[in-house]
Amino acid sequence: MEKCWPLTKNNKKNFDGCCQIKRHNISDGSCVGKLRRQYYMEPFLTGKQTPSEFKSEPDDDEVDVIYSFSEDSSDTVSNHSPSAPKSLNNRRKTRPRNCQNWMDTKRKTLVNHGKAHISKRGRLVEAKEMGPPCNCKSQCAKKILEVERKEIFNKFWALGQKEKQWLFAVDHTQKHHKNRRKCGEVKVNRQFTYKYYLPKNISENLTISKIKVCKIMFLNTLGINGIMVVTAWQKFEKSGALLKDLRGHHEKKRKVISDEMVQSVCAHIRLCEASPKKSKLNYTQMFQLYKKWPDLEQYSEKASTARQYRDIAKSHSKQLK
Repeated sequence: MEKCWPLTKNNKKNFDGCCQIKRHNISDGSCVGKLRRQYYMEPFLTGKQTPSEFKSEPDDDEVDVIYSFSEDSSDTVSNHSPSAPKSLNNRRKTRPRNCQNWMDTKRKTLVNHGKAHISKRGRLVEAKEMGPPCNCKSQCAKKILEVERKEIFNKFWALGQKEKQWLFAVDHTQKHHKNRRKCGEVKVNRQFTYKYYLPKNISENLTISKIKVCKIMFLNTLGINGIMVVTAWQKFEKSGALLKDLRGHHEKKRKVISDEMVQSVCAHIRLCEASPKKSKLNYTQMFQLYKKWPDLEQYSEKASTARQYRDIAKSHSKQLK
């Protein structure tokens, strides 16, 4: 008696050109719609009944099934069990982590480029805009033209990284102690003052010089506030070079995954790969076996969750090969 397999979208490609496809009705009077067809396929797949033993229904309940193989059918298709075609036997590949598509990463990129974005609290933050020129007695507006200010503004926000923007602020400012001190009852916390400069392109010899401007002109041209300049100098003075942007990162983060834990997980994975019965298990099933592993007592620290087990396996995949 010839056995039959259901023809679905998943396994249709495996049988193209090597089998004969016929149309049979596999439902009875109690079957409603397509949701219960799989229930009536079970005796058909096991070979206990032939297609003719099923009750006939209208053509709407008919499905395509693989009824018999031709003589030149490939071994790779015929060797698989009817209930599990080749495409279903393979373990599903895990989706790779793409940090660039995370909402926080996209939001941070928009912030660093000065573009409009939605904050974490759902508030609309408008894009950065260049402020108006100053009206100080130094006449900074005559030193730097409006076109040049716009070019400086665009280049500053095109950097796209806080570290580079801090470096720009340090390169175009000077920090020194304040010249005058007043003795009084009011305590003044400010101990330093800054001098501000903007780059100006001299077209004759194509050199860039720094033109001294006031604080308002500098901050309005870049579209920033004075806190950014102070922060840049604080980071620069700690080590002589700008430190990495650590906002959103905990400096004293506790190391949860230890070397002993990594060794235990890697040893268990190698043991599972050596066994042909366990080579096709997913991470959840392997973690359940990991907790019952007798040799686990040899390690002082072990993975406590399936998430830790999976993360260690992915991060140390090269060592396991």
